Amino acid sequence: LGEELRKKIKGRKIARFGNAIMPMDDALVLVAVDISGRAYASVELAPEEGEEGFELTLVREFLWALARTLNATIHVKQLSGVNAHHVIEAAFKGLGVALRKALGESERLESTKGMI
Repeated sequence: LGEELRKKIKGRKIARFGNAIMPMDDALVLVAVDISGRAYASVELAPEEGEEGFELTLVREFLWALARTLNATIHVKQLSGVNAHHVIEAAFKGLGVALRKALGESERLESTKGMI
């Protein structure tokens, strides 16, 4: 997924940054994305109730893989919530919103790094 997104934005001016605070019933999750060229993922999800048949580790692994292949920094932080299904759904919906913002076209130069 990250490789395909990177191909689509090559040579385009993008907003680079995106974020979302996503509610889902009892859950509230913050997601921030910076398509910086540096891969990093910070994932803080710890719902009190598990989701039967689904390992939360898979969410972390997916987000790390996306960060590596997109060369982006991704932060996902659970602010509240006990139900794993709601927390995970809020995280992925928030990721979608944050990515849409970060990948959107921009006329502004978001960084002078490498130019000065």
